[in-house]
Amino acid sequence: MKNIFITILLVVFCSFNAQNFKAYQFYDKKGKEIKTEKLVKELTDYDVVFFGENHNSSINHWLQLKVTEALFAQKKTDSSF
Repeated sequence: MKNIFITILLVVFCSFNAQNFKAYQFYDKKGKEIKTEKLVKELTDYDVVFFGENHNSSINHWLQLKVTEALFAQKKTDSSF
């Protein structure tokens, strides 16, 4: 019974504290935090965007996909393809 209580307590504690953690954060060239929307808007001015590679990092691969999709959507609305 004691193990069940500790497990429940840990689950409740983790669910409350999980909101304090960010899965990722973008930074500008000066090291200041930048919102994803602003990053995408600034990147649309470039013809080529390089992504750094961190092998076997699912969050990194997911971010690369999401930024690429956002860039495509932004370019599509800015000009006709």
